[in-house]
Amino acid sequence: MNSPTLSFLTFTTLFLILQSPLSLTNPDALFYQTCGNTFNCGSITGIDYPFREYQDPEYCGYPGLSLYCQDNIATINITNVKYRVLDINLATQTMTIAREDILESVCPRDLVKTTLDNFLF
Repeated sequence: MNSPTLSFLTFTTLFLILQSPLSLTNPDALFYQTCGNTFNCGSITGIDYPFREYQDPEYCGYPGLSLYCQDNIATINITNVKYRVLDINLATQTMTIAREDILESVCPRDLVKTTLDNFLF
């Protein structure tokens, strides 16, 4: 190859590398692009890490803290029991929940023991 062609190829390659999107070169930028959204559902708004919306990648939140939203009602599954999220206060690190089956009927068909994971909570 002659010198002008080699110089052009070198310049073009460097130009393309320097113009590549930041997300391709910075893994933190990709993380914040996929995990930077807050959870909003009905009266539960502005919720972020350690919670994540169930459809977000698992690395966007702490394991076991996936929130669901259906008909503007936020829920969370804990030890295979569905709970309605009544409030989350990130400042005080508190979450108010109620068992979904008991909210629907004071006499649920399936009696399930309420057990919270001590490690998680």
